[in-house]
Amino acid sequence: MKRIRMPWFWQVDRKDRKFITRPCPGPHSIEKCMTVDLMLREFLKVAKTRKEINYILNNGKVMVDKKKVKDNHFPIGFMDVVELPEINAHYRIMLDGNGRFKLLKIKKDDADSKFCKIINKTILKKNRVQLNLVDGNNVIVEKDGYKAGDSIVIDLNTKKIKKHIKFEKGAVVALTAGKHIGNMGVVEKINTYEGMRKTTVMFKGKEESFETLKEYCYAIDDSIRDENERD
Repeated sequence: MKRIRMPWFWQVDRKDRKFITRPCPGPHSIEKCMTVDLMLREFLKVAKTRKEINYILNNGKVMVDKKKVKDNHFPIGFMDVVELPEINAHYRIMLDGNGRFKLLKIKKDDADSKFCKIINKTILKKNRVQLNLVDGNNVIVEKDGYKAGDSIVIDLNTKKIKKHIKFEKGAVVALTAGKHIGNMGVVEKINTYEGMRKTTVMFKGKEESFETLKEYCYAIDDSIRDENERD
């Protein structure tokens, strides 16, 4: 794709070259992802040419959510866990205060977990419930107690749920869209309305409080906020 048409949050010089690698269909939409190619070349700066990138990928040196990635077009997005085992490097894809992607360096043990937002649920046979997640994956649970907007922490090795984070008053959240994208704070109040008006929340950030849409909120916990603040 032409660089002039790439998403603004990629943090790449639009005038450097005419074209840039386009994400292939995958777990994230083009408006909310970047390619493995872009990450290796522009963010981590471990490769400069397509040949070098293909060598790295073909030799299984890059993992996303514990899976080896060999396609340089593969899309990665918010909360994905990226690992380069050969150099003992582990990252979580986050957003900076301007809503642009950043690679947050994390500990090896923390790379075993991924925070996933629940988009909706599907009722299956025998009263089982399928949780449909923001990254395109889903998890089947025997006992329901989950709501759209909640988040779960997935063990990337076993694919089991380690923790349930409810979206409620007092929840720690990250904003993934809107004017204040990239901010982290606490939900002070949830406002629901009749009719077609969308649910809003009162969000308390580090420096200010404001109203934003519930759909912009991604429930996390203090561990993620602490990681981000240490960076």
